[in-house]
Amino acid sequence: MYSKEIIKVIEYIETNLFEELELEQLSVVAGYSKYHFARLFKEATGESIISMIKRLRLEKSAKDLFHLNTPVTEIGLNVGYWTPSSYNKAFKQKFKQSPSLFRETSKQTFHTIARKYDLSVEIIERKPQRTLSYRAIGDYKESSYVAWNALINILDTFQKESNEFISTKHTNCYGLAFDIPTITDENLLRYEGCVEVSDELDFTMFEIYHREIPGGTYAKVTFQGDYDDIYDVWVWFYGWVQKNQYKLANFPPLECYLDDPREVMKELPPQPTTELLLLLEP
Repeated sequence: MYSKEIIKVIEYIETNLFEELELEQLSVVAGYSKYHFARLFKEATGESIISMIKRLRLEKSAKDLFHLNTPVTEIGLNVGYWTPSSYNKAFKQKFKQSPSLFRETSKQTFHTIARKYDLSVEIIERKPQRTLSYRAIGDYKESSYVAWNALINILDTFQKESNEFISTKHTNCYGLAFDIPTITDENLLRYEGCVEVSDELDFTMFEIYHREIPGGTYAKVTFQGDYDDIYDVWVWFYGWVQKNQYKLANFPPLECYLDDPREVMKELPPQPTTELLLLLEP
């Protein structure tokens, strides 16, 4: 896991991806001098800050080509490419095809997957929630295991130190899968496991990160089935949002696990139940 300072900066980049992001500004977020921070960031992530920002913007544009009907030129502008030619060049360098061809291929994939599902979607209101969050990078099966194993160990240690027990069976447990495996390299996929905790509990003894799950209006699908099938359900869900003309807020797709992660780590249930949640714009 990255240090809290690195995670704080990465979340700042993710939240402000379409804004001007300067090294000096990000070093202030981390609390380091800019040159020292640039070195620490590269050592921790394997990427320079500029390279990560460029990659995340291009990957975000690829997601938008997949999920939205926004014109290609506008998507390029949104991620900082002021001319269609500069966006096309950067996109082709990364994905080996033009944005238009990528969109056409993605739509074919969506229509194939969409035929498999006919799920019920609810529009609900949720309050903000404070969570303990552990981020892991890599293949989702491996990174989710790493994240939840680390979180459970931290909760167990916290119980021994403070006599405060946090039940993963009776509290909200979430996963944030930031990336699409067909867009982002497997070794760079971002996953966070999150456990809801009260504001009164003090976890400063741990190298752990707090993430707030924002309140607001969400679209929700409840899926009972193998975790390996969740990607296809997400594809269907994004298509439903697009078809019904909802606009998504800038927050990653959220999974709420209704099965106790402690038990899942021991033995995966045959039909785990997961709520899939997308935060909508007000």
